[in-house]
Amino acid sequence: MRRHANSALLRKDLMLSVLENREYFKDVFISQRQCDIVNFVVSKFKCFSVDVANKFDISVQSSSTQMKRLYEIGYLDRKEVCSDSGGIEYEYTCAIKGGFVNTLSNATAIKRAS
Repeated sequence: MRRHANSALLRKDLMLSVLENREYFKDVFISQRQCDIVNFVVSKFKCFSVDVANKFDISVQSSSTQMKRLYEIGYLDRKEVCSDSGGIEYEYTCAIKGGFVNTLSNATAIKRAS
């Protein structure tokens, strides 16, 4: 019972923090698909846009855009590597210590905070 009371209090504190700092939090909330992508990268340790595109049945361009966004907001790290064709591609790894991302989507978090 005590644990439930603590988690309810923590949840209320988090909700209050989201409401008071909405501009900051909107930059770190990610969609369910983006959570899935980060968790996929974690499971592979490192991967490329084409790996994500194949896994989620999306275009490489869409995969690349999603992964770039996740890199820009700090969920993924990336490094340039030479592709077999001689061009440059990015190899992505998880930037979060412990490598696990909660699967709570942005829409769910906003709905609960309202």
